[in-house]
Amino acid sequence: MSDPTSTTRREFVKAAGTAAIGGSLFPAGAFAQPRARRRYAIVGTGDRGSGMWGRDLMRRYPDLLEFVGLCDLNPKRALVARDFIGATSCPTFTSFDAMIDKTKPELLMVTTVDGFHHEYIIKGLDRGIDVMTEKPLTTDETKCQAILDAEKRNNRKIRKERDLPRRQLPQLLAPVRLPVLLRHDEGHASNGSLRGL
Repeated sequence: MSDPTSTTRREFVKAAGTAAIGGSLFPAGAFAQPRARRRYAIVGTGDRGSGMWGRDLMRRYPDLLEFVGLCDLNPKRALVARDFIGATSCPTFTSFDAMIDKTKPELLMVTTVDGFHHEYIIKGLDRGIDVMTEKPLTTDETKCQAILDAEKRNNRKIRKERDLPRRQLPQLLAPVRLPVLLRHDEGHASNGSLRGL
């Protein structure tokens, strides 16, 4: 009597050959679940917003990000930024609240004038959005404390970026909670950075 759980050499070769042929017909990951792109919005479409945090990310990581909103007080600048970025179907807004309400982003990049960073950071955190901002985080201690309070109140973290190394961007953009990075210390305070936070 033969053991029903044993495999003959012929059965093994047949199964292995079928697997090898199947593997050659379909690329790796063909049956894997597609990875959802993060819904990404930018407030402030000046040089950094449209360049480093817009066009560069669109070109390098189209599989990680879906541009869902661009907001700027100047509607023409927002339209020019949209074309420059290459996000031609992305809506533009002059109202931050309207953009957030209509597009429901998961990740917000704040690239406005430095003195207004705190307003958009806090609004984003209060709406449950992961927030990144360019340097400086903000311009004075009162605004910084308001940001810290919003983080605590919403159990959210923000990320302040300063010329982030390109190899770290995919991890940053992946749909996970962002770590906090509030300290910027190069031995001196520059461009309004708050030292010692």
